[in-house]
Amino acid sequence: MLEVAGLIREHKRDFRMKKWFVVIGICVISFGYGCARTVVSPSKFLSMELTVRLRGNIDLGKYRYFVLMSSRQKPLVPIPLPQDYFPTPGSTYSIASLIALHPNGLIKDYYNQYFKTWSDYMVLTSSGVSLFKSYATGFPENVIDHLAYLPLVGFQPAKSEIVGKEWKLVIPMQVMSDASDTLRLNLAVSEVRDGTQSGYVMDTIRANFPIIKTEYGQQGEQADIEDIGLDGAADISSWRVRLF
Repeated sequence: MLEVAGLIREHKRDFRMKKWFVVIGICVISFGYGCARTVVSPSKFLSMELTVRLRGNIDLGKYRYFVLMSSRQKPLVPIPLPQDYFPTPGSTYSIASLIALHPNGLIKDYYNQYFKTWSDYMVLTSSGVSLFKSYATGFPENVIDHLAYLPLVGFQPAKSEIVGKEWKLVIPMQVMSDASDTLRLNLAVSEVRDGTQSGYVMDTIRANFPIIKTEYGQQGEQADIEDIGLDGAADISSWRVRLF
């Protein structure tokens, strides 16, 4: 009987030990997955694919195509459209063209009304895609040197492809100045006429929904009303976005 009792106690001890190791194993696995969710931020790895469609074929010889970005508020552009002057941060501009539409001729008025709502912007020209960063939540209202803003050196989108009426752009989320999780967009087209880097706003479409930069697989699209009075290359028909 003593031998049997000993065997029973030994069996129970082995069972408790095995159960303990199983519990430890489950805890280690759970802790590992928990750490992965906590330490790895999805926004560091996500990219944004943006597809912009015009009514006519894209014309880089005549127009500049903009992606305006903000995390705090909706990026604003001069309206009514079309043809308000558009001297974006860092671009050369004509004082005569500015004064023709804005008699006081002060570039800072654009910062006070519009550029303070942009955290960054990208522009597509015949030279490619350039990224201008505010390194803040907006370009400052009390601007000192408009031309001090330069394209980000070495910036290359993961993809920038033009096929007829469509421009497809892919960029990593981490290039943006504002680290918050929300992104708001405005797209615009300007026509260059005075030999500078600035033009006249011909069309714009503001996103009617926010983009959550950490939400893998998020998709959205938006159509715009066609303006047959515009050249098809300046008339935005629609855009869509996808995060991956």
